[in-house]
Amino acid sequence: MTYSLYPGEALGMLRAQFAMFEICELHDHCGRPYLSAVLKPHYMSTSLPVLVTAVNADELTDRLRDAALTERLRVAIYALRDRGLLPEWQPPDAPNTQ
Repeated sequence: MTYSLYPGEALGMLRAQFAMFEICELHDHCGRPYLSAVLKPHYMSTSLPVLVTAVNADELTDRLRDAALTERLRVAIYALRDRGLLPEWQPPDAPNTQ
């Protein structure tokens, strides 16, 4: 596995956009590149994924955006719940299959 000391522009943009992750480009034993994003220790208490990999910058961007959106929704839902602004919800009874 190899690691580039001088990352390209796309990798620099990913690092700026997703500062909560350590993002690097690695190469496997055959020389094929892939991107790895590891959650920084400061953000471990969030529900963001700890490790995300992808074969290119576009795929990694999509995966990290989805993860960040999921985290923001979780925080918003918990805040509404804690303020008593969400109704009590119970799953519907299972339909009678007899």
